[in-house]
Amino acid sequence: LYRLGELTHTIGDFAQARTIFQQCVAISRQLDSQDALGYALDQLGYCHVLVGDLDGAEAAYQESLACFTAMGNELGMAL
Repeated sequence: LYRLGELTHTIGDFAQARTIFQQCVAISRQLDSQDALGYALDQLGYCHVLVGDLDGAEAAYQESLACFTAMGNELGMAL
């Protein structure tokens, strides 16, 4: 699903990509996968930016950073 979101983003369907990444976030939460959640939130934030939802982007980026910080994932924090 994550790769489908990337592909959808690449072809320029940002609204659909945002929907897909919202699904990725939900699944990551269900699986309690902090790593997957952090990356999905990062991509979701970027999609929010591309559709002009800056408040949504900030919220997604803040939560993504919190996930990566909690795990000590410096690469994720650098994104």
